[in-house]
Amino acid sequence: MKFKLFLATLICLNLLSKASNPVLTINSSGDTINAVLTPFTPSAATAFDAEDGNISEKIKVESTVSSYSLGIYFISYEVTDSDGNTSRDTVWVSSVDTTPPIIEGKNGSLLKIEVGSIVDPLDYLVLADNYDTNEDIKANKTVIFSNLNLEEAGLYSYVLRTEDNSGNQSKDFTLMIDVGEHLSIENQKNQNISIFPNPAQNEINIAMNLKDVNLTIYNNMGQEMLYEQWKNSPIDISILPKGIYTIRISNAHKSLSPKVFIKQ
Repeated sequence: MKFKLFLATLICLNLLSKASNPVLTINSSGDTINAVLTPFTPSAATAFDAEDGNISEKIKVESTVSSYSLGIYFISYEVTDSDGNTSRDTVWVSSVDTTPPIIEGKNGSLLKIEVGSIVDPLDYLVLADNYDTNEDIKANKTVIFSNLNLEEAGLYSYVLRTEDNSGNQSKDFTLMIDVGEHLSIENQKNQNISIFPNPAQNEINIAMNLKDVNLTIYNNMGQEMLYEQWKNSPIDISILPKGIYTIRISNAHKSLSPKVFIKQ
């Protein structure tokens, strides 16, 4: 009687093992986020069956993930044991853009133009993104600040920001625009103007072969911070906050190319 009971138990256990699905385990914490334009490799998986043992080599993986396009994709895993029992699981993958666009000056951050010129500052900037088109990035631009006056000599600023179609914002870019009657390039070279020390903390010196000139110091927003008639002596900048500044050198007739210095 005991033997018959033992035999029946074995038969039941065997039938249960044949009827049970294999255990499918995906080696990931769940649904996944992947940066667009970044190579993607599906997570590995293992499968164990009560009768067949380790059947990981029988796992079939189907992936619809595209590394080159934004979207939501799936990866399906499927494994079947020797008795035809099948286990399935799915992982969802979101391909997203997390890289902000950039703004750069085509010729740096300083633009020199003549009084009365007709210009669009945007023509002197490069707006680009890792995924969206340059046209989209330009369309999404925002002018944060601009005090540009093309009819009056002065140093102005044009501050621009943009974002891509995923909402990633660029850093603000400041284009300094020097509007004036500029000396020719050859004449500017002959002036041999230099600023030292640079960076500076309390004062700066200017070496140049000019007299009777005015010095105007602007911050990176184009705001006038300091003005004085130069007397061939050091300029006290101790009251200025730390940052990047531009000096405009001019007299009653001409304006030289601005010089940049850093206040520490």
